[in-house]
Amino acid sequence: MGRKHRIENESVFESYGWSFDQTIEVSPDELSCYLNGSSIAQSECYRAVRDESGAFWLAYECANHDGRWRQEIPTGLHWEVMESWGIEDYEPHDSGLGQELLGYQPYTGFARLRDGTIIEEEAVPEYWVVNDGVAMHVEGQEIFHALGLDDLPTVRVPAWGRPLLTFAVGSCKESFACIDDELVRRCGAAFFAGDFVEDLATPEPIFIDEEDRPDDEVEEEDPTPEDEPEDEPEEDHVSVLAIVYNPPALLAPYDYIELSGEYMLADGSYGFLWTTGLTTELNASVLHFALSGVESGDTLRFSIEFYDASTGYLNWACVPPAPFATQGFLAAAVDAVPVPITLISNGLGGCEDFVTIP
Repeated sequence: MGRKHRIENESVFESYGWSFDQTIEVSPDELSCYLNGSSIAQSECYRAVRDESGAFWLAYECANHDGRWRQEIPTGLHWEVMESWGIEDYEPHDSGLGQELLGYQPYTGFARLRDGTIIEEEAVPEYWVVNDGVAMHVEGQEIFHALGLDDLPTVRVPAWGRPLLTFAVGSCKESFACIDDELVRRCGAAFFAGDFVEDLATPEPIFIDEEDRPDDEVEEEDPTPEDEPEDEPEEDHVSVLAIVYNPPALLAPYDYIELSGEYMLADGSYGFLWTTGLTTELNASVLHFALSGVESGDTLRFSIEFYDASTGYLNWACVPPAPFATQGFLAAAVDAVPVPITLISNGLGGCEDFVTIP
């Protein structure tokens, strides 16, 4: 889902290859529509390097971050990826820096376009905006203008290259990952979460057993005197955490989509320990999960995996390396109000998702 991230200072801003000429003004009302994301406080430094075979790599080589890595760029698309990441040129393999970059740990898969990249069709005026690795299709020039994107730089990517540089490519014609007039009028974060808010409360909820909570958290009913008539009992409000996930559409439907996780109460005790298969959708393109009885300060740590048997493709909603990314669409809400999802390390070289109940 869309979030706003506070950039700590100008040097951090410029380290991403951004320019103030690329910014647009938004109203306070529009800004308030976006969920709050984590602050961006550390500088980034990505480079490109070409190895002896002629293959190009995106290298993450910041000295102020733990871990350095490189990821191969799909053949024939290195200039597009470099432009997306604000890289003007690549390092040759026989330079000192090139040799150092090629010594970094390689990661599987291919480098993608950076989030926020505006993709432009080469032949006709057609656009996509990359969010969480998905190319969101912009429905027409009027919508593109309404978003204030006219004067921002675009990256021209051939049609065959878009699926290679993103997790999925939106299509307004197919009503998938589309930014249309309705979404624009909903404002800001609705581009990414609004479609799912209604669906977020629909699945049958899993209940947290109140016996799992400490005694002082379970309210006791006051006894009703026998000589007084009983009032109609008021129904206690029970909050529901709901999660919806759409994996990349390219191989959908998947043989299964499965959510596993653990729930911790606000006092630090467990609602339930890590459980594999809290919910599993078979032959599906979307996963719904609901948890009833959640309270402020509780947390859910979870992971979602999806599998396509025909290709042997097994993957997860959260993918490394850092900074982590979400494949497809992932949204959460408490009582139909969107809440942020944080991507965290799982301590095993991968990552997982984390939600705090507000």
